[in-house]
Amino acid sequence: MSHYDGGVYASGDTVLLAAPDGTVTAVNGATNKKRWSHRLPGHARPAFSSYGDGRTAYAVTTADDGAHTLVTAVDTVRGDTRWRASLSGNLTPAGSGPGGVLLLTETDTQTRTTAVVRYDPRRRTARRVALSAPVSATSAVSSGDRVYVLGADGGLVAVDTGREGSAQARLWRLETSVANASPLVVADGRLYFSAADGRLLAVDAERGEVIGETRRSRGARRGVAFWI
Repeated sequence: MSHYDGGVYASGDTVLLAAPDGTVTAVNGATNKKRWSHRLPGHARPAFSSYGDGRTAYAVTTADDGAHTLVTAVDTVRGDTRWRASLSGNLTPAGSGPGGVLLLTETDTQTRTTAVVRYDPRRRTARRVALSAPVSATSAVSSGDRVYVLGADGGLVAVDTGREGSAQARLWRLETSVANASPLVVADGRLYFSAADGRLLAVDAERGEVIGETRRSRGARRGVAFWI
């Protein structure tokens, strides 16, 4: 896979392999046969997020100056472009939501996550939810309309992009005091991540509370949720 160190992504039964030169190759994950291979106009080294229909992927590339981000919806079986949109800001895909909406995080010039963006391709509208404070994010995941952002200092933020208004959309913030955390994983209403000291933490995604963790080092502090 070294030839495809631009990234490897899964969308349905298709595996997308991104090469450093921007060439994207789609492979049938069941048969290992190539479906198509070409570059996507405007995408030097695209990152991808998949939509739940199994044959749509969103290619995302930010301009060098960070002023705007190009999003292209690609048919992963045929390689055709379904639509393209240019969104303002330095955006990174976090996942997709109901009805094909694309969920992204926005980063400022100091590489801090400042907002969550919801783009609806059917309405061609983008809505931003500003975070109450910038987060030096390590990872972000989505589930339904919600996006969860984990900071380098262990701060975990939940945003519901389906709600109107930033105040209503910001659900909770949890301080876990976990440094150098692993990427977030969301499953069955819980968020999972590990700490540098080997602890595995489980957080209730609805309430923003730590509901379990493996043995931790002496003196570690349990997280406390603050409702915002």
